[in-house]
Amino acid sequence: MAARAWLWRQNVTGERRPITREGLKTAFRRILPAAQIENFRFHDNRHTAATRVLRAGGNLKTVQRLLRHENIATTTKYAHVSDEDVMQAAAERAEAAKAELREREQGEEVPPEKQRDAG
Repeated sequence: MAARAWLWRQNVTGERRPITREGLKTAFRRILPAAQIENFRFHDNRHTAATRVLRAGGNLKTVQRLLRHENIATTTKYAHVSDEDVMQAAAERAEAAKAELREREQGEEVPPEKQRDAG
């Protein structure tokens, strides 16, 4: 009887409790049809977050810590990089190299933090 009373109290209208992991997954699963989203799993959010953090900062180690992976090889499976991402990174690096070259030609000393890596 005590267990039933406890269950009843848990369902009191207006009572607020922290959402559990399973509760969040259930709510997510229920809302997908209303949002007309198909072929999407809750776990896909980890891939999306990893990819967006990588694109924003370009640091795979940051993504590894965010996802709490021990092995960075696991992280590479989550953080997806497109050809467009590679082209953008190459263009940014080329632009930085050009700026450094212009500064050197003008006789200005290039601060260490602006110097391009040799590798």
